Amino acid sequence: PSDNLSYSSFIGAITVPSGSEIKILNSAGAVMTSGNVGTGCVTQLFVGGVLSSQYTVILYGDINGDGNINSLDLLALKKHILNSNPIMGIYLEAANTDHDTNGTVNSLDLLKLKKHLLNTTLIVQ
Repeated sequence: PSDNLSYSSFIGAITVPSGSEIKILNSAGAVMTSGNVGTGCVTQLFVGGVLSSQYTVILYGDINGDGNINSLDLLALKKHILNSNPIMGIYLEAANTDHDTNGTVNSLDLLKLKKHLLNTTLIVQ
């Protein structure tokens, strides 16, 4: 499974129209040129030097926003379910690994993440 999203593979998958430019901002708002693109990063499209649109990245399973799907995300999801450390905002959406329509993050999402980490199923992006 793809457990990380590198800057080069992310930017390489985007078709940019002539005269346009793509910028990726990390969760702190700094322009990225390398590393992993994770939940909370922002993709900006500039046309003729003017910001045309922007989108927030969601990598389902990447709950802590580091661009990796790993045991740290599993721990964050466990803590959320136990109400000891709630997940909020875009990171809560990334925790909805089974993409259920009501948006509830629960033990089914935890199971999906565990199975992903064990390579028995993939989290659909």
